[in-house]
Amino acid sequence: MVAQYVIDGNKHVHLSQWAASRERLQTPVTNGKYRYGVTFVGSAHGGRRSYIQTLMTLGIRVECFGHGWEHGPVTADDMYTIFNSSVISLNFANSRGSNQIKARTFEVPGAGGFLLTDAVPGIEQFFEPDEEIVCFKDIADLANKIRFYSANLGARDRVAAKGFSRVVSDHTYYTRLAKLLNFSPSSTLPLLKTDLTLSSRQSILLNFIRHLTFFLAICFSVALEESERRSG
Repeated sequence: MVAQYVIDGNKHVHLSQWAASRERLQTPVTNGKYRYGVTFVGSAHGGRRSYIQTLMTLGIRVECFGHGWEHGPVTADDMYTIFNSSVISLNFANSRGSNQIKARTFEVPGAGGFLLTDAVPGIEQFFEPDEEIVCFKDIADLANKIRFYSANLGARDRVAAKGFSRVVSDHTYYTRLAKLLNFSPSSTLPLLKTDLTLSSRQSILLNFIRHLTFFLAICFSVALEESERRSG
């Protein structure tokens, strides 16, 4: 995506990504102290119903929350509690169009949960598969991995712990905003540093850009959080 912008003549492009809110970080549950088994939080659209129904026919029970499911929508607070207290939290990455990295990819491990998600191109840039999160390639692979981690809770807990640590260090909106604010059209002029050799006019302009960027980034973060609350 960035490469195409460069080809089009836009050289100063910063590609960001979804993340987890620092206010929602929770220590992973361990030693079998789970409230739920396998869960999914999200609307019942796309191929999600087919996935869940197939798992059910294979003897794997999945508790689903959100629009179109038996349990219905849940609050944001309840959603993060479900992530934290489930043995396995499922994520289906094909809500619209092709598979894509979604906010859930970061929210579940950030909430201390164990994430089992669709394999998505580029996900290895953010997590180490089978170490920090677990990916599946098809319904058979999904069923096998649900059975394995449900029966091997020690392995499950190790993945959840590593995923949580990765989110805390690299994948909160705070770290995303920090990278955005430090991004500059010139590598010698990061927005969060002051170059004393600049003229007063340039310094004022850079300071204005820094504050404007910070304001827009905060608005974007708040909008994302509100969107997730309503998505169910």
